[in-house]
Amino acid sequence: AEQSERWPGLIPPPRTIQMVRAQAAPVLAPTWAEMDACIGSLDGWQRKLAAVLRYTGLRVGETMQLEWTDVNLDTARLVIDRNIDKSKRGRIIPISAHLVAELATWGVRTGWLIPYDGRQVRHRAALAKYFNSAWELAGVRPEAWRGHSTKAFRKGWKSGMLNLRAMPDAVDFLQ
Repeated sequence: AEQSERWPGLIPPPRTIQMVRAQAAPVLAPTWAEMDACIGSLDGWQRKLAAVLRYTGLRVGETMQLEWTDVNLDTARLVIDRNIDKSKRGRIIPISAHLVAELATWGVRTGWLIPYDGRQVRHRAALAKYFNSAWELAGVRPEAWRGHSTKAFRKGWKSGMLNLRAMPDAVDFLQ
């Protein structure tokens, strides 16, 4: 409005405010080995969930809603349906040969990918209580997981991929 000729001299120019930029806190994420140690201290559906999180960097809510029909072991592809994708875009991502080998050992390939046997709603099912003790038992630095015991896999995957010199845009797309 100040630059418009519609109100000449009536609108003062905006003031600028000098702001001090906050320094971003360093990301404290578990390493590949620490994530593997945590997985090694789990069993049942929690172990399966942790393995998928470790190899994909997906959100827990997305992962808990995956079905076997979303997985193609022959082409090593995973379909993230737009109905479970937080961004509502959906996507098809490649999956690691290591995850393909892991999934191939899981037996029956129908229904939910993570065969959760609890009574809670699936997208809220992966409670921190299951993973806090696993991280502790595995001897992983608390600062790498405390306060975000399932999201730590997502952070660890992203940090690990970037350390392997993966393209940041590709990493963000895959996550």
